[in-house]
Amino acid sequence: MHDHVEAPCLANNTDHDVFIALPVAFSRINGDEENVTVYIYSDFCTLAKKLLNTPITRSIIVVWPDQMPKSGSMRQLLISLERHLQGGGTLAFFPSPYEDQNEHE
Repeated sequence: MHDHVEAPCLANNTDHDVFIALPVAFSRINGDEENVTVYIYSDFCTLAKKLLNTPITRSIIVVWPDQMPKSGSMRQLLISLERHLQGGGTLAFFPSPYEDQNEHE
């Protein structure tokens, strides 16, 4: 009855672009693959602006900064992420590797 409809930006290929957002602590990281964009952000506001000016990307990986961002900055980031993922895709958030690990019980 109903045909499966897919958004034009979601072509089924494995060579889709990946956007990786890292805090300043990772400033020495470089993306070797041509379909991987590594962006080092100073805060969530700059990351949100970058995502708004970047072509639609299906896969986004974000590593949280070592300090909690302000709520306004987080709101701006969520709006820019929604722009990229409204047609589907993958979003992964990872905690900062510098936050306290395994507090003593």
